[in-house]
Amino acid sequence: MVDGSAAGVYDGLTLGAEATFAAEGVDGQLRYDPMSMRPFLSYPEGRYAQHWLDVLGRITEPPTFAHVNWFQREPETGRYLWPGFRENLLVLLWLLTCREGSVSGTQTPVGVVPTAGELDLTGLNIPDADLATLLSIDPEWWETEMQSRSELLGGFTDLPDEVRQAHRDMAAAIATTAR
Repeated sequence: MVDGSAAGVYDGLTLGAEATFAAEGVDGQLRYDPMSMRPFLSYPEGRYAQHWLDVLGRITEPPTFAHVNWFQREPETGRYLWPGFRENLLVLLWLLTCREGSVSGTQTPVGVVPTAGELDLTGLNIPDADLATLLSIDPEWWETEMQSRSELLGGFTDLPDEVRQAHRDMAAAIATTAR
């Protein structure tokens, strides 16, 4: 979960998804798709980002920005760590309780993540090691990710300074954690 309009717009602009052979002609490669809209954008990403900053600046109750990796896998076996499907609702319910202030999660350089005790996992059989992986970040992976995001943002014309600053802030926080 990320707070702040610029951080949320930055997060949306740097969305990454695994490409599929059907959509991209490649399989398994990470591709960046700003707000999942790249094929539909009719003007430059920087102007698109400014539009969203303007919209968010006018609203009285800003949204909560969140991204999750429902498809995180165990590296050796390829097994999915999160059960998925209806269990995804558990994370969305946590987001609502966090926004209300009933839970607070753990602050990381990339946003707030739930603690194991804050998620209602009743009836689920998720191994403790899987849950620990799901609720943590890998600073070395994020350092590499930030380099890719920097290259992505470098290709955007007229990108608002607030979005560039959100990138610099996250990169600095990750660099501090990785040491």
